Amino acid sequence: MLYEFPEVSRPSAEYQIVRRPGVPRVRVEYDPAGGVDAEGLARRLRERFRERLEVAMDVDLVPRGAVPRFAYKAARVVDA
Repeated sequence: MLYEFPEVSRPSAEYQIVRRPGVPRVRVEYDPAGGVDAEGLARRLRERFRERLEVAMDVDLVPRGAVPRFAYKAARVVDA
């Protein structure tokens, strides 16, 4: 689903789901220097998660490289 959004999928879609009580949070990397409307992008991502997964999610856009990687791979799901 993230690959439908070029703002977060180029060169690759890096994300992390944070399990926590209540609404889960997803951290998605993007390029803040790319002239992206971050609020609008986060809103569109929230809407797409709700449409496709039927789940409400908080979306945090974080700069490229902010999602921790272990052995060159991002940890996809973590606890809050």
